[in-house]
Amino acid sequence: MSSSSVKEKFQLSPFFVLFLINANQTGVGALSFQANLVRSVNNDGWIAILIAGLSVNLMIFLIYFMFRQSPTSEFSEITQFVLGKWLGQFFNVLYILYFSSLSLIVLVHYMDVVHVWLFKDIPGLLFAGVLLLLVYYIHTGGFRTVAGWAFFSIVLTYWLTFVCFYVMKYSHIRLMFPMFDHSMSEMLVGVKDASMTMFGFETLLVYYPFIKKAQTSQKYAQISAAATTVLSMFLFLISIAYYSSAQIKLTKWPTLTLTSIVKLPFIQRFEFIEISMWLLIIIPNVAIPLWAASRMAKQVFHTKQSITLLVLSVIVLTMFTFFIDATSFETFNEWIEYSGFVLIYGFITLLAIALLLKKRLVKKRA
Repeated sequence: MSSSSVKEKFQLSPFFVLFLINANQTGVGALSFQANLVRSVNNDGWIAILIAGLSVNLMIFLIYFMFRQSPTSEFSEITQFVLGKWLGQFFNVLYILYFSSLSLIVLVHYMDVVHVWLFKDIPGLLFAGVLLLLVYYIHTGGFRTVAGWAFFSIVLTYWLTFVCFYVMKYSHIRLMFPMFDHSMSEMLVGVKDASMTMFGFETLLVYYPFIKKAQTSQKYAQISAAATTVLSMFLFLISIAYYSSAQIKLTKWPTLTLTSIVKLPFIQRFEFIEISMWLLIIIPNVAIPLWAASRMAKQVFHTKQSITLLVLSVIVLTMFTFFIDATSFETFNEWIEYSGFVLIYGFITLLAIALLLKKRLVKKRA
């Protein structure tokens, strides 16, 4: 079993994994994932979400299994233990770039929402710079502060689900049919699209040493991932009961469009409130991957995390200036999504198998 390399005073209760995983999975993707799923598998998208959710639970099990087989709790050391120093460091750098890219993608997508729904002329670079400055300030408080923001964002996320209940009176159950009319190959495409909206749980690889008695936190991690799956299924079913198939395919942000029908005596445009609150929800989506990237960079390049965080923040901000108005961002986004499949589903599975085989080989020699 791996031993923690982090002092106990810096560690979190296992219960906080519940918030860290859920907060990092729920972000700007929740505003638009329905359209992509309907284009792939129409009303069977909820099945794709269910299968994708189960695959996430399986990967979480493999991550905990991998750490249980490893002599260290640091992911950057596990890669070197299995692959050797140079190849291991190569994959560590890939994960640094991948985690940094997750933060960049969230920034660009949210800025797009702000430009379309709220402020068309707000300078994107200024907005991203202020947000990254806030993230840097959060990081100076240590990982406990980052976990606190994750808890705060979850409270806001589930409070906003009341909008879905408001929409039910305008929904028609007949729009949810037909179901179960897609082949297995078509369903796999839907599973791929649904899985991409659930990325974020993989940062567990880096903050695992910051959890007290980390192996006992697996039940909270599994519950958290299951809660994300249920929330995604709920949003999808409400959406297909409200929109027709043709409508939802042409709607860029189905969740936000649902919000726009809410009318309260004291608020005329509720979607403005939701978009503003969504900023607080996406902060962990930026902070946690960037923290994970900076910690791995600290271990790879043997420098202070505050320095690696500053350098990575500048790189993300620089890349943001290239993508904020560029159609090439969609290509970059797809490339990162496919990289995520390789680095999460492929690489982690191979690492877990390699550690198990290596452990058995050592026992046999002994």
